[in-house]
Order: sequence, then structure tokens, then C-alpha cells
Amino acid sequence: MQPKRRYLGTHLLAHPEDLKKMVFVAGPRQVGKTTLLQDIGPQLGYKNIAYLNWDRPVDRKPVRDIHYTFFKEEIANAKTKPLIIFDELHKYPKWKAFLKGYFDSFRDDLATFVTGSARLDVYRRGGDSLLGRYWLLHLHPFSVNELLGRMNPSPPAELSSGTDAETKAALESLLKFGGFPEPLLEGKDAFHRRWKRMRRERLIKEDLRDLSKIHDLSHIENLMDLVIATVGSTLSINSLRESLDVSYNAVRTWLKWLEAIYYCFRIAPYSKQIARGLKKEAKFFLFDWSEIVDPGARFENMVAVHLKKSIDFWNDTGAGEFDLYYVRDLEKREVDFLILREKKPWMLIECKLKGDELPRSLLHMASALTPRHTVLVTQEEQEGRYRVAGDLRVWVTGAAAFLRSFV
Repeated sequence: MQPKRRYLGTHLLAHPEDLKKMVFVAGPRQVGKTTLLQDIGPQLGYKNIAYLNWDRPVDRKPVRDIHYTFFKEEIANAKTKPLIIFDELHKYPKWKAFLKGYFDSFRDDLATFVTGSARLDVYRRGGDSLLGRYWLLHLHPFSVNELLGRMNPSPPAELSSGTDAETKAALESLLKFGGFPEPLLEGKDAFHRRWKRMRRERLIKEDLRDLSKIHDLSHIENLMDLVIATVGSTLSINSLRESLDVSYNAVRTWLKWLEAIYYCFRIAPYSKQIARGLKKEAKFFLFDWSEIVDPGARFENMVAVHLKKSIDFWNDTGAGEFDLYYVRDLEKREVDFLILREKKPWMLIECKLKGDELPRSLLHMASALTPRHTVLVTQEEQEGRYRVAGDLRVWVTGAAAFLRSFV
């Protein structure tokens, strides 16, 4: 399976007007941001494309030149509007001030992409000098639909019920190799193991070192292993603090940095309408679920990334306002995921490896929250169908069919 185009490429081709502003593309390291933008430029009709990577010293000079000489020459020498791609620009301490001046000077003369493997959406918070000058898009790992060259740009009105052999094969490949392009498309165990080791080393020794100025990186590596072990469970910072023998604030700060470099993401508990609902402890998931050994946790994590990918895309492109939570009360009744649409419960989702017995916790939370969709999704394949429990209807489905409804 070799998709012709990433899903954000499909969106940009359908909405070239986005490039009237700068387009920020944020996402994990090695998820395919640079390849996407270099490929999509010619398809959008740009014949003059300049790629500037902050990690290359020679490419830093145009950014530091207060007279914008490089960009003026690009405009003067080009017969058509040039496209400028800035890669890893957030590593430049004055990147926001540079982009503000650059865009205000050349907004009508240059089209601009900005990429980052650290969270551009983190840096934009608080007194954003770039407000109104850019669109932010997130690029996530491959999903079932994207691997098959399909895309659902809008939230589903109804959930998919059927599947096919090709979709099942895509799901199996994703579960085994994760959603990052290189190991997934290579499809070989030895390559996958080498790639995972290399990616972790670069995350620790390059991204974390450059952004956080953390010196004791061994603690961070130990924290990564502890986060992997807690996937699918609530994460206690106090427990991590005791395991690492460091302060509470140190663990909290390190977790924020792991989120900032897109190693993991948190899902908070939702407590409204839930009697004695949990309010504080979050659950953490990895962008590369192939690091997880436990089958149940790996499956839940894969579904989590599919949901987050869809929610980020719908939010980024104006399809609505969506949020992702999990629900749990003090009696330990828990459901894996809750999607809010316009601040109201829309889809409640429980993940299981197999079986279609309706969990009591799912029925309890569905009764309390009354979402539009209540779903039990299993890794074991089965065609979607409704099951009735009292006044509740639960959509029971295999993962291959369920994930076809998302981006």
C-alpha cells in the first residue's frame, strides 16, 4: 500500500486560498511534514520553491538578514509567485518576530509554509504577535483511511458498518508497524526496530536538548519508558516522581516537554454530568503506538491517535469545535474516550480486544451523558450492528469498520 498523497495535501489542493496567509504545519518528527510540503508545492502550481532548513547553517543567513535580501531577490527573479518553505524555524529564538516582519512585508508576493516538530501551537499561546497571519494544520501519522488513499474531511453522520480485505490488511499493518511513513511503508521488522531506536535518540539528543536545555537526559529516557508502561491507565505524577526520585515539578515540566516535541499527548478526564467524576489525572498516549508491547494498550493507543488526528483536522479546517476526553468516576467506572462536539457529548467509545458483551461502565456513562453515538469497538473484526440495553442503543463494531469513519 503506497498512498499517492497525504491527507493535508488533499486539503491544501482543495483549499489553495489557505496560502493567502502563512500555513504552519506541525507534527511529530519524521511524520512526513517536509516531504508533504515539497511534493505539494508543484501540485499547487508553484514553479519557484525555496526550501530553508534552520538546521542547515547556510539557510540561517536569509532569516537573520534584516533587509530581507534573499526574499527580495526571489521575487525579482521569479516569473510567478514564489513559495518559501521554512523548516524547523522555531529553533531560531526570534522566529516569531522574524515571521511577523516577513509576512507584513511580502504577504502579497510570497506564499509560505512553516513546519515544526516542536509544537508551534504551544509557542503561539499568550500575546501572539502572529495572530491573523497564519493557519495552523497538524500532520499526524497514517490512519486506516489515509493508508488506503481515502479521506473523510467531515465528521460522520453515521458510522461505517462494513469492511473489506484491504481495510483489514491496513489495520494489521498499522498495529504492527505504527503510523509513521518510513517503517510502515517499508514493512520490515528489522528496519522498524532500527528506526524506533534512531528516532528516540534524535528526540532525546536533538529536540529535547535544543528546546528545553535539560542536561540530565537519562531521567527523560526513563520517564519515556514509564509513560509507555502507563498507556491506557491514568498517569500519576506522584508515582512517577517516586520512581525517578526527583521533584513533582520536574516530572510535570518533563512531561510538558515530551508533549511539546510530539512524543506523547494527554487526554484529560471529563467530569460534567458524571456523579463523583474524576477531574485531575490525565491519560497519556504515544504518537508511535508501535513502542507499546501490551496488545490491549497498543490497540487503545492506535484508536486514540485516529481520534486525535480527526479532531485536530476538523478543528483546524473549521468543520466544528471538537474535544477529546475520557471518563471515569471514583467507583472506577471508566470509558476510554469521549468526543465533545460544540461542548456537548457526541461520541462515547470503549475499546476491547474481542467480544461484544456490553461493559457496565459503558452503559452507565452512556446513560449519564446521553451522547449521539455510543460505541463498543473491538480489534477482533465484526460487522457493525446495534445492540439494545434498556433504553440505550450501542453500536458494536470491529476496528477496521469503525476507523473508516474517520480522517
